[in-house]
Amino acid sequence: MMSETTYDLCLYIAGNSIASDQAFKNIKYISSTFLQDRCEITVVDLCESPSLARKHHIIAIPTLERLMPLPVCRVVGDLSMTEKVLAGLGIPHEIAT
Repeated sequence: MMSETTYDLCLYIAGNSIASDQAFKNIKYISSTFLQDRCEITVVDLCESPSLARKHHIIAIPTLERLMPLPVCRVVGDLSMTEKVLAGLGIPHEIAT
């Protein structure tokens, strides 16, 4: 049985870079496949709001931050390693090998 937990995620990117675009596509895939869209994804472009990098302690991009459920946790990179992203965010999953 799937958990009914909802997730509040924030993806920090830098403009329209390849890594930013890939991270966005990958989190949309993860959301629809493993969370059945039970999440809210906020995208923050640090090129448009550079002061947020310091405020939120972002030192690498792209960074995906799980704000809810607590505790807050982060995954850095283009999010292409789905199993590691799910584990890093604490999202229960089963991936066929």
